[in-house]
Amino acid sequence: MKYFFACVLSLVAWSGFAQTPSSSVGERSYWDLETGLLAKVGGDTPHDYLLVPTSLSWRSGEVFGWTFNGGSRVLVRNRLTLIAQYYVEGPETFYGGISGSPSLEWWDASGRFSVYAGVGGGFGWLDHQEDVVGAMGQSFTLNWFGKAGVSLEVAQNLELRLGVLFQHMSNGGMTEVNPGLDSLGGTVGVSWRF
Repeated sequence: MKYFFACVLSLVAWSGFAQTPSSSVGERSYWDLETGLLAKVGGDTPHDYLLVPTSLSWRSGEVFGWTFNGGSRVLVRNRLTLIAQYYVEGPETFYGGISGSPSLEWWDASGRFSVYAGVGGGFGWLDHQEDVVGAMGQSFTLNWFGKAGVSLEVAQNLELRLGVLFQHMSNGGMTEVNPGLDSLGGTVGVSWRF
């Protein structure tokens, strides 16, 4: 993750800063549909987990940003996400939730390629298994995530996305049983610009 941010900062420094009006990249909103595969990498639960997250996100137009000499841009958008997560392995079988975060994006001068990142969180519900030791402590669950990736426009108003997702889920200590689950994996998706 530190290498990702180092690359973004290097691109920003290399491009050279100049204040110019927003380009059309930031003026429009997006719908993103993404899915992936996450595996347990931490947490106190003794169970192995394999998760298939699927999300539908809305990204707003640009909230603020900068244009650099040469035309590349860094911008920030709002991001709201509906989450549906299937458990391939683990005591639970389904999680549904909502999350929010900023979307930090670097766009090349053509407006066809971007590098993105975001950190945020939210809440949701899962089918918690009260009779299974080490399962999530209750149905109401908090989520926190960090994600990064790349996006490439493949047709007018259509982009393909490839990313990495880290996710933490727990009940935030609301019950005595709070094993927590940290998972990491890859995501793929499509974006529609409107």
